[in-house]
Amino acid sequence: DQGKLVQEVAAGGLPAPPSRYVLKEEVRPTGGVAASELAFPTVDLQRLAEPGDVEEAAKLRSALDSWGLFAVTGHGVPEELLDGILDATREFFHLPAEAKLEYANRTDDGDVGNNPCLPCLLI
Repeated sequence: DQGKLVQEVAAGGLPAPPSRYVLKEEVRPTGGVAASELAFPTVDLQRLAEPGDVEEAAKLRSALDSWGLFAVTGHGVPEELLDGILDATREFFHLPAEAKLEYANRTDDGDVGNNPCLPCLLI
């Protein structure tokens, strides 16, 4: 299954996903917390840009330390542009698989997409 798209592997009718798609037990998330119960971190870029806003800088540091990512507000990106991006994303995922192949990030060396960390977790 090396070098195949996830969609191609899924269409193959395997009873279980190939091992390269399964995280080892020791690196899997634990606990039964629903996503809605999690306090997903949000950082206000407008506040972060203000000199001396120690509280927002601490929120950013905490988000990166605990989650590794965060939602952003106060970014100044027009709502119309964000809506257009969501529309384009939906359109892409509704394309037939053959049309998506033009944008495929195939890798035949065992790496997964352009995430340099995921292969480390699979070792």
